[in-house]
Amino acid sequence: MKTFLFAILIICFVGAQATIPELAQRSSSKNRIVLGFPAKPKQFPWQVSLNGYNSDGNRGICGGSVISPDWILTAAHCVTGKVRMEVLLGSIVRDQPELRLESETFFHHANYKPLLLENDVALIRLPYSINYTENILPIALPPRQFSDELFVNAKAVVSGFGRINDSPGSTVSPTLNWANIRIITNQRCNESYSDEREYEDIYDSTICGVGFDFDNQSTCNGDSGGPLVLRQDNDIPIQIGVVSFVSNYGCASGNPSGYARITKFLDWIEDNSGVTSP
Repeated sequence: MKTFLFAILIICFVGAQATIPELAQRSSSKNRIVLGFPAKPKQFPWQVSLNGYNSDGNRGICGGSVISPDWILTAAHCVTGKVRMEVLLGSIVRDQPELRLESETFFHHANYKPLLLENDVALIRLPYSINYTENILPIALPPRQFSDELFVNAKAVVSGFGRINDSPGSTVSPTLNWANIRIITNQRCNESYSDEREYEDIYDSTICGVGFDFDNQSTCNGDSGGPLVLRQDNDIPIQIGVVSFVSNYGCASGNPSGYARITKFLDWIEDNSGVTSP
């Protein structure tokens, strides 16, 4: 498919000391998701941070979202090769969670293609049903009536604890950050990546976006698996995407960021977790 996807496999996974390697030429401000804004307490109560551990103890950092008292939604490449997942909930300070849990029950979509990042979604089952608090609340899935909605030109919000720039040696942010994203057509996304792909076009199950306030606002390493959220006309937030990739040219390149399109996975989520869309 696209050469830019190969490098994205390292957006989430980092070394034993959680240092993030330099991206392979093309990838995935002060304490910000790239050119975004610092989050306020309770602003994104569905946001989680994940530490995924390999059998050798190496750790990878990703994001995710609370979709029920029992389930976390994240990206498939965040759980691949992992033997346990640590879930941090309820705080905008990554190392000071309100709740810290561990799970060994997680799985990705059966048709996930790691080299192409197709069907890049996964579920993590929590070890017990959590109690919601003012800092820990679920994000709703998109209604079934939106199954064919493309959301083009809509303003969505992405949040995460990922890197704030492309500088070599930079690490994930200690605090939660967010950015406004303008949804674009897959055709425009294809055109943006015309020199970064080798095989097929952007999949229908992918949603793409560019910075809303600044051209080069984007997600970055450590944000993978996190939620792309849209507020409906009634102001109720719904999750429409899962952070999947950015351009190999860098998080701040101005090229679109890519997300697994949740409307294409509602059946899979319901069949495997019992969580339904409104």
